Amino acid sequence: MSTGYMWVDLGVLPAFIAAVVVLLLAPGPDMAFIVATGLRDGRGGATRAALGITAAVSVYVVLTALGVGAFLAAAPGIAEVIQLGGAAYLSYLAWATWRSSGSPLEPSPEQSANVFRRGFAVNIANPKIMLPFTAFLPQFLGEATENPVLQCSCWA
Repeated sequence: MSTGYMWVDLGVLPAFIAAVVVLLLAPGPDMAFIVATGLRDGRGGATRAALGITAAVSVYVVLTALGVGAFLAAAPGIAEVIQLGGAAYLSYLAWATWRSSGSPLEPSPEQSANVFRRGFAVNIANPKIMLPFTAFLPQFLGEATENPVLQCSCWA
């Protein structure tokens, strides 16, 4: 039997899975963006949107591993500014979507080229994503002396 290093504490796995399921029950702007992009641009557009969203999640994983959640807890004003900026961006997306409602869903090369960037922006500005990575995920990390980047990668 190997006594190697465990990347994650398997004792907290059931609680983590239950909490993640609860968080995933309500789809947010990311899912709406992927669906809308898929309807407009097909499978390729939806894939680029999902890759952009995944890239933004990777940013949150790294920031969580670096302890940004503790920093934001110590500086609530900065967290509030970030949340207000995200809410403003999501409001802009809602307004742009509402304004374009009723127009035909035709793919355009310019829109398709920006899908990755827009997917990244939708996720990075989403307060629903920021909360789990800054407040929820750190609760499941092991000792601070262990490898937090590897632990975050396993949990994410």
